[in-house]
Amino acid sequence: TSEESIRAVVERAGAIDLLVNNAGVGAPVPVELTPLATAQQLMNTNVLGTLLLTQAFLPQMREQKSGVIINVSSSVTTKAMPLIGLYRASKAALNAWSESLALEVRPFGIRVHVVLPGRSPETKFGENARAYFGGRD
Repeated sequence: TSEESIRAVVERAGAIDLLVNNAGVGAPVPVELTPLATAQQLMNTNVLGTLLLTQAFLPQMREQKSGVIINVSSSVTTKAMPLIGLYRASKAALNAWSESLALEVRPFGIRVHVVLPGRSPETKFGENARAYFGGRD
């Protein structure tokens, strides 16, 4: 979500054909107990950070008339579950703007895809989320 960091990445990257936006953070907490700061961090990371990075690389892709953007969302957007309402909402927002973006950039030869992975026991997503947001269970 750091615009300065994104600018540095764009400068170092040079020409790219593929952008994979795989940022994601979740907070296992009931919607009614979710602090505003937590909700803002979810949206900033899962939606707005991805938007900023995409916007940073789009001019180059448009100029070269090609490119692929892959946004990693989540399969939780297809089914309601407790304790992840705002995470789910943030990933659903990512899905929605990705669909619109795909239509907007198609004339420039740029394709946009959304990946909806399921839960993987090999990751520490839940453990990391609890630690990131203050150890809530």
